[in-house]
Amino acid sequence: MERDLAESRAHLAEISAANDALRRANADLEASRLALVQSEARLRIALEAARMATWEWNGVGNATRGSRNREAIYGAEPGSLRTLDDVLALVHPDDLPQAVQTVDRAFRRSSAETDFDAVEYRVVQRDGGVRWLRSQGRVISRDQRTGEARQATGVTFDITDRRLAEQAAARALAEVRAVYDTVPAGLALLDPDGRFVSLNARLAAIFGAQRAAPGDALEDVLPPEAAAPLRAAHRRAVAEALVVTAAEIRFEWPAASGDRRFLLASLQPILPEPGGGAGVLAVSLMVEDVTDRRRAEAKRDLLAREVDHRARNALAVVLAAVRMTRAGDVPAFARAVEGRIAAVARAQTLLADRQWSGAALRTLIEGSLAVFVPDGAAERVRLEGPDLTLDAVAVQPFCMAVHELATNATKHGAFARPDGRVAITWSVDSPAGALRLRWSETRGGPSLPGTPPRTGFGSRVIRATIRDQLGGKVEQHWKGTGLVCDVTLPLARVVPSPKPANGAGRDGERAAARGWRPRPDPRANAADAV
Repeated sequence: MERDLAESRAHLAEISAANDALRRANADLEASRLALVQSEARLRIALEAARMATWEWNGVGNATRGSRNREAIYGAEPGSLRTLDDVLALVHPDDLPQAVQTVDRAFRRSSAETDFDAVEYRVVQRDGGVRWLRSQGRVISRDQRTGEARQATGVTFDITDRRLAEQAAARALAEVRAVYDTVPAGLALLDPDGRFVSLNARLAAIFGAQRAAPGDALEDVLPPEAAAPLRAAHRRAVAEALVVTAAEIRFEWPAASGDRRFLLASLQPILPEPGGGAGVLAVSLMVEDVTDRRRAEAKRDLLAREVDHRARNALAVVLAAVRMTRAGDVPAFARAVEGRIAAVARAQTLLADRQWSGAALRTLIEGSLAVFVPDGAAERVRLEGPDLTLDAVAVQPFCMAVHELATNATKHGAFARPDGRVAITWSVDSPAGALRLRWSETRGGPSLPGTPPRTGFGSRVIRATIRDQLGGKVEQHWKGTGLVCDVTLPLARVVPSPKPANGAGRDGERAAARGWRPRPDPRANAADAV
């Protein structure tokens, strides 16, 4: 009896110990379960935060499964991605061939290969949106006999933000590159040793460089006379870590012998960030071709001096006209001075219209006579001669001489009578190097008695302008029918580039076809008699 009781007690102790062990095991199991739940929760949070999902593939049934957020990443309904075909159906059509090729390559790998297979592709979501994903994994089980893939596992990332950032950066880089290559200045980045890190096409074009590539030294790309001053400016920018501006470069362009180019270069040292060390990291170079600007400035200065010179000459002519004019009364004096100043003004206008390069002889005569010939009386004037341009220095004196002849004709000659006529003809005597012009009046009234008893101011003006200013000769003949004035001028003094005297040319043909029409002027000019 006692023995049975002892055995029962021992058995109860064993049961109690087993219960204690079971409770401890259950507690450990519960702790492990809680840890697993917490680990899964942390993993799920991490996956969702990183927009990443895990996946597994089973060759049996081509089935796929994965973490809970896998469908969310694809923008698919929960539980809809049951097979690999379901996944591939969401891939953008343009990226599908690459995705299929990556899967096939993974399945065909040998069991000895351990590389991950990865592919980036777009997926079209239910709302029509497009997102970029990256999927990578590895086959973890193969048929030992055939090597056929049985199982694979991996992860899928949402890389939309990265892709968009890359595209934005690529666009920004393309825009910067477009500006870099099309800006009208030469741009380059040089390392501290003076070698090109980058350079735009404009810089190579400015220097006519045949070879220009990153890694080339200044001396490899630029002509010696251009490389030397740039090298000196570069050394200064690196040594002093200071901006060098308006470094002047002059050199002869290789593409055209004798073509001197004027350049301005600016160099900007690029320094490290604060705390990033000392020294210059690189030097930014900008080169501007100012050749055209320099030439335009020189031309402008020359033109300004020319205008100043001609203005002083015009004022001197006006002053001489005022001092030498004689008249019986103030109104006559005023008319005489006004007419001569108007002649100077017309000459100035013609020169200005032609940028001070000269004036057409026909145009000059037409303008000078316009104020003397009434509107509708164009048949009273005949112009005949070749197309000819007078040099700028001859325009003013010639205009004054014609004005004096027309003034005399208005007072005492052909223009003083309603049936008077004036013929003005000119020709080029190439062998003699002379321009010959004849002013011939037909008064249409009583015959002239002969040469006037006195020489008026008009005659003195004509002789002074033709003889003294233009180096020519003038002969006046008072025939019974009217005045004939023959003027001979040296071509070298009055014509910039002599042309063959073989007809009236285009201007003469046009004038003959349409007839000469005076430009009326309400002012009637008169002066002293010739």
